[in-house]
Amino acid sequence: MSATVDRLFQPGRIGTLEIENRIVLPPMLMGYGSEDGFVTERALAYYAARARGGAGLVVVEASMPLPGGKMFKTYFDISHDRYLPGLSELATSIKENGARAAIQLGDGGREVRRDLTGRAPMGPSPVAARKREVPIEMTLSDIRNAVRGFAEAGLRAKRAGFEGVEIHAAHVYLLSQFLSGFTNYRTDEYGGSVENRFRILIDILNETKRLTGEDFPVWLRINGVEYDTPNGVTLEDSRAYARLAEEAGYDAISISAGSPHYEATMHTLYTPPKFLVPLAAAIKADVSFPVMVAGKLTAEQGEEILAAGEADFIAIGRALMADADLPNKVREGRHEDVRPCPCLLDCVNRGVLRDQPLVCMSNAALGREQEYAIEPVATPGRVVVVGAGPAGLEAALVAAQRGHSVTLFERAAALGGQLVVSSRGPHKGDLGRLVDFYSVQLEKHGVDVVTGEEATVEAIVATSPTAVVLATGEGHGHTRSSGTVSNVDELLMGEVPDHRSVVVVGADTRSCELADLLTEERDNTVVLATPERKVAPLLTGIVRGTLMERLKGKGVDQRTLTRLGAITRDTVELVREDGSGSDVVPADLLVMGETSTVDAALLDDLRRQVPRIYLVGDVVEKGEHIDAISEGARVGRLL
Repeated sequence: MSATVDRLFQPGRIGTLEIENRIVLPPMLMGYGSEDGFVTERALAYYAARARGGAGLVVVEASMPLPGGKMFKTYFDISHDRYLPGLSELATSIKENGARAAIQLGDGGREVRRDLTGRAPMGPSPVAARKREVPIEMTLSDIRNAVRGFAEAGLRAKRAGFEGVEIHAAHVYLLSQFLSGFTNYRTDEYGGSVENRFRILIDILNETKRLTGEDFPVWLRINGVEYDTPNGVTLEDSRAYARLAEEAGYDAISISAGSPHYEATMHTLYTPPKFLVPLAAAIKADVSFPVMVAGKLTAEQGEEILAAGEADFIAIGRALMADADLPNKVREGRHEDVRPCPCLLDCVNRGVLRDQPLVCMSNAALGREQEYAIEPVATPGRVVVVGAGPAGLEAALVAAQRGHSVTLFERAAALGGQLVVSSRGPHKGDLGRLVDFYSVQLEKHGVDVVTGEEATVEAIVATSPTAVVLATGEGHGHTRSSGTVSNVDELLMGEVPDHRSVVVVGADTRSCELADLLTEERDNTVVLATPERKVAPLLTGIVRGTLMERLKGKGVDQRTLTRLGAITRDTVELVREDGSGSDVVPADLLVMGETSTVDAALLDDLRRQVPRIYLVGDVVEKGEHIDAISEGARVGRLL
C-alpha cells in the first residue's frame, strides 16, 4: 500500500456499523430505477461495481419515503412493502461485493412535480421552488405523517438488509426546507429558532430508532451553508444543527452545501478543490461523532483531509462514477490507472436535469456496466485507429484491452486532439489528466502509437489490418464525393445516381429530401439510418406527414436509434442501440451527413482494400467530448 493513503484505508465506524475503509460512495440520483420506483438490473450493476471496486460504504441514492414525493422521473420508492424484493436484492448485492450497504431517505417537498406524482408539492411554508407551483403549507398532521413515513421507510430499509440509513436534510429536499429560514417561516414549534427548525429531524430519529432499534445506524446529511440564499443556512446554523444531531442520538453527520435551486447544488469545474472541507472541519470541531465530507474530492485529497483531522469519512462521488475501481487502484498504488473525472458536469446536464439516466464524459460504461464489460475477443486481429482525439483514444484502448494488436496513427506531434485544445481553457486543465491517462494505458496495453505522421492508405494497408477505425476528428474538412462515398448536399446539388444501394447516415430534413430524390423515378434502394428517435424531427404537421408517406410509399427503409457498425466494400452494418443486434445491408454508396468530416477518398480506398472500417467521433457527426468517447467505446467493443 502507498504510504500516502494509509489513513484512507483504515477501518472506521458509524454507530455499530464497522466499515473497512474511509471511502464512501455518496447517494447520487443516477436515474437507473424504473419510473414506478423499482430497482432495475441497471441499478444493481452500477452499485455492485462500486462495491466491488473497493468503496467501504455504499449509500444508495435518495429514495422516496413518502408516497408521491419525487422530483425526478426515476426515483427509488421505499414507501411500501411491494418495493422490498428489489431493495433487498440491491442491499445483498452491495454486501456480497464487499461494501457495507446503506440507503438515503429523501422527499422532494416543495420540489415535488405534480406531472410525475399527481399531487401538489408540500413544504414547511408556501414558498415556491423555481419552475414549480406554490407548495401547500404542511399542517401539524402532515408533519406527523411525514415523521411516521420516514421512520417506517427506515424500518423497511433494515428489513431489506441495509445496514444503516441516511436522512436527507441537504440540498433542496423537504427536510432541508425545514432547516432553512428561506423556505421555513413557520411560527409554530417547527419554525423560528434553530431548535424549532431542527425539531422534525429529532422526531424522525426518535421514531426511526423506536421502530428499528437503538443499534441500527441512522445519520444525517445537511448543508454546511446555503449559498446566495436570503435567510438561508449559515455555518453558525449548521454547527448548531450538528450539535443538536449528536445530542439527539444521530450516529454521524454528512456535510454538503445547498442553494434555493437544485442546479446550483452541483459543483462544476469552476468550483475550487476541497471547497466543503472548511465547513466540515468547523463542524467536526464541535462534535465527537463521525463527520463525512464530499465535494469534488480525489483519494489523495481525502488522505490530506483525514490527516488534518478535518473529517472522518471521505465521500467520493463523480470520481467513482468515472472509475468504479478507484479505491482498489489507489490502495494498490496504481494511481496512474485511475480514469479521471474532468468535472464538466455532462453527467447531470444530460442526466437528471433532463429526466434521463446519468452518463459520464470520461467513462462510457457508466450505467452500462454489464453490456460494456471488457470481454476478450475470440480471434484477435490487427486494428489500425486513425486519429488520437477522444474517440480514437478510447477505441484504441478498448480494442487493445480486448486483445487486439493495435496501431494508432496521429498526424499531430502529440495525442489528445480536441481534448488538448479544450484543456487550454480556464479551469479545464483536468482534461489534460484524461489525455495522460490514455497515454499511460495505451503504453501498458501495448498499443503502437505513431505520431507526427499522416495515415496514408499505403501506411495503413502495410500493417495488414483486419479492421480500421477512422477517428480523424474535425480537422479534415467536409466529405467530398469519391467513388463509394458521398455527401448529402453534393448529391442534392449534383448528378443523382441510379441503380445503386444507398445508405444515408442521418435523417435530418435534407437527408430525407435526398432519400425522396433518390427514389423519384429511379431504381435506387435507400436506407436512412439515424441514432435519433425520430426521422426529420424539425419538420412538423402536414409537411412532415406527407414526406413520411412519400418515403414509405417508395420503400425507403427508415432506421431510428441505429448507429454505424462495420463498413465493407459493398455493405454497411447497422447496429441497433437497444442492444438487440445489427443488420448488414447492401451499400455500394455511403452518404454522410452535412457535419461529417470523413476523408471520403481515404474511406473509398480503404473500402476496396480493408475487410472492415468503422467511423467514430466527428467524422460521423459533430459532437462533444462525451459523444466522441462514447462512440469510441462502442466501436471498440464491436471490433
